[in-house]
Amino acid sequence: MAQTLAVKYRPKTFEEVAGQTITTKIINKVLEKQTFKNAYLFTGPSGCGKTSMSRLFAKYINNGVGEPIEIDAASNNGVDQVRAIIESANQRSLTGTYKIYIIDECHMITSAGWNAFLKGIEETPEYKIFIFCLSAHFLLVPFIFIKIQKDSNAAIRVFLFYFKSILYCSIILPSGR
Repeated sequence: MAQTLAVKYRPKTFEEVAGQTITTKIINKVLEKQTFKNAYLFTGPSGCGKTSMSRLFAKYINNGVGEPIEIDAASNNGVDQVRAIIESANQRSLTGTYKIYIIDECHMITSAGWNAFLKGIEETPEYKIFIFCLSAHFLLVPFIFIKIQKDSNAAIRVFLFYFKSILYCSIILPSGR
């Protein structure tokens, strides 16, 4: 079966990531410290590597054991779907130390869905990590920060990574693939 170029040349290590030097350094520092937040926001323009970096990040958090659970928020954006995700997340991972969810295109989640997600993140145990990927950060970030500011006792620990655009000339294809 033929692979798309994006899949064939997807980075397998942080050293293979093109055009995100600063973000990669910060992620490596987070991994060195081993102090993980409940949620991470990976935001930036389309095609800059948010989903690829989230997969790498999840892989390194769990030391290469187990797979993150990837969810397309464009088709799982309502309250019922979010509640199902939160309920599933309450069960421990059978393979890795952390149960990691990658929520792609999360700006598509409804307001009611986000309320359910934020409630789930506030009450999350240490072994549960959500990585939200989105290109339209201006639709999401204010909503989350307004919610956090309203509740000064909020237990939401969110870390934001902003990815820059990648110029085509900065991409170097790895040899041997």
